[in-house]
This record gives sequence, C-alpha cells and structure tokens, in this order.
Amino acid sequence: MREANERLVKNSLSSESLAESLSDSQRELRERVAELETRLADSHAQHAEMARQLEAVKHEREKMETKLKKRERELTNLADVVAKRQSEPTKEPPPKHSSEETSVEKDTRTQDALSKLYEDISSIIESHAVRSPSESLFEGSISENEQINKWRTMYLEIYAELEKVRNMLLIQHNINQQHLHEVG
Repeated sequence: MREANERLVKNSLSSESLAESLSDSQRELRERVAELETRLADSHAQHAEMARQLEAVKHEREKMETKLKKRERELTNLADVVAKRQSEPTKEPPPKHSSEETSVEKDTRTQDALSKLYEDISSIIESHAVRSPSESLFEGSISENEQINKWRTMYLEIYAELEKVRNMLLIQHNINQQHLHEVG
C-alpha cells in the first residue's frame, strides 16, 4: 500500500509539474505572439509611411520635370528671339553729317563682334555638352543639362545687356553729334 501511495503522490506531483510547465509555455507563447503582433503593426505603419513618402517624392519629381520643361521652352524661345534679333537689321536713324560712313562701319563691327561672341560662347557650351564615350549616360546627365542651361541663360542675359548698352551708346553718340552740329 505504501508503494501505491508513493506512486500516487509522484503522479500527482508530476501532473502539477506538467501543468505548471504547460502554463509557463502558454504564457511565453502569448508574450511572443503579443510581441510579434506589435512588430507587425509597426511594420505596417512603417510601410504606410514609406508609401506616403514615395508618393510625395513622385509628386515632387513631376513638379520638377514640369519646371524643367518650362525652362527648356523659355530657353528655346530666348534663343529664337536672339537669333531673330541677330538676323534683322538694326533700325537706327542714319547720321546727318560726314562721319556717316565711320558710324556705319562701327555699327557693323559691333554687330560682327557680337556675332563672334555668340559663336564663341555657343561653341564653349557645345564643347561642355559633348561627352567622352567612356562616360556613362546616367552619370551627371541632369547636372550637365542644368549647367548647359545656365550657360545659355547667362549668355542670353549678357547678350541682352550688351545690346542695351550698344543702343544707349548709339543714342548718346547721336545726341552728341546733334549737339556738336547745333553748336558748330
């Protein structure tokens, strides 16, 4: 009887131990599940944030592409205006005295100098635009285009300012000649 009693006590102790072990395992599994659910929720939140950021970047890229196209059109229009100005003769009143030929010669020399300046700067811009065959098509293509556009824009602004200065000098010259004619 004593043996049976000891076996019964051992069985009950092992059952309690097994029950405690199972409850510990269940508690650990519940904690692990809760941790994994938290991580999953964090991952979903990060995914949603990254998707919003991606959309914002796409929108910004579209805006920048639109601006770039607009600037390219403006640059093309400015180049057309400059080409048109170079091709049309200047509408200036002819000088009224003997220095008529020298003034016309100066005017054509000035126009030739401006044309040469345009050609020189255009060749510089084009030489910077030409790439060596070893360069990748993707390396710096945006910055090169921006540089070329900046060069062209700078040239067009300088050319416009030079044209203004030239016109002001011609007007001043005509005023001086009229003044000399009136005084003399």
